[in-house]
Amino acid sequence: MRKPCWFLAPPVSRAARWRGRCCTGGWRVRALVRDPFSAGAAALAARGAELVVGTFEDRAAMRSAMAGVDGVFSVQPSSPGGTVTDEQEVRYGITIADLAVECG
Repeated sequence: MRKPCWFLAPPVSRAARWRGRCCTGGWRVRALVRDPFSAGAAALAARGAELVVGTFEDRAAMRSAMAGVDGVFSVQPSSPGGTVTDEQEVRYGITIADLAVECG
């Protein structure tokens, strides 16, 4: 079986279909989740994903989750007029890219 493919994605997004494809496409999937007891996290775990609890602000959790993976698939949260600012969305993306490079 291939090494884990790690990803971040909001629970309700177009990325949902990619999460399912990774879990059923021969990849071992590691997913960063805020709440391991949420319906989305439970669905991922039921498909065989390894859950890592953390947030986009938690560099240590993201670094740990990226260790030994072949790739990172990430969809940062966006919330026009909501709780996530454009600046946060950009910062999250840069942090993820930097950590992916750091982790090899």
